Amino acid sequence: IRQDIDVKSITFGGLSLKINNIFRPNKPTILDIPSDLFKIDVHSTKQRSHTETIRADAWLFPFLNVYAVAGRTKGKSVSKIDVGSTNRFVNNIIKGIGDMDGLDFVLKFKGTTYGLGTTLAGGVGNWFGLLDLNYTKTDLNIIKGDIKAFTFSPRVGYRFTLPAAESLGLPQSKLNFWVGAMYYSVQQNFRGNLTNLSFSPKLQQIISAVNWHGNGEFNVEQRIKSPWNMLTGFRWEITPNFNWSVEAGYLNKFSFLTALECRF
Repeated sequence: IRQDIDVKSITFGGLSLKINNIFRPNKPTILDIPSDLFKIDVHSTKQRSHTETIRADAWLFPFLNVYAVAGRTKGKSVSKIDVGSTNRFVNNIIKGIGDMDGLDFVLKFKGTTYGLGTTLAGGVGNWFGLLDLNYTKTDLNIIKGDIKAFTFSPRVGYRFTLPAAESLGLPQSKLNFWVGAMYYSVQQNFRGNLTNLSFSPKLQQIISAVNWHGNGEFNVEQRIKSPWNMLTGFRWEITPNFNWSVEAGYLNKFSFLTALECRF
């Protein structure tokens, strides 16, 4: 999935400035830096992520399916930021260094994804409708934090009957086409040590000066800018026990999903 992100805040904490004393060189003065001293304005953020999952499901009733998913997610978000300060004097120093606007703030992440979902289904003749809801959580293992996602997807489609392909040994099969929409609400909270991030050379000079002890931390809160997009897909019921699905999302964000399914 590739999408635009709305960053609520980027903050730094645990920073301090060491001032050497020429009269007491072994006892420098340590000044703690308030977490709101740095002012970071975010212009735009784009994110791309990839998820691989295994899904186990069961039809409890002809119209009700429940399932559980587990897998792994990895991705990267890139934000365009301007760096300054809420203090006028400090802000003039930062801006005087130059090249503090339009910087790339890059976060790479990966972790374990797990969740639950349900699908409601119904149809008349060859026409059918689906309503899918699921909730997943991704625990990150590169940086601290998590990703919580809720998905709501209505779909409507039509099922065609395909003749048998005797030369390929395939029996008569079904091909389902559908269109729909997806509401994808995501809350992301990333935090960790500043030493795990890479900055532009001039910004790195500032970070190194106030993170000399290596304990400085960052905290990023962000969410999806446009939760809705359109869907188009198909499902080929190759045999009664083996199916293949493909679905693409477009308009506000791009997504692609493919799945192989074995049923008992």
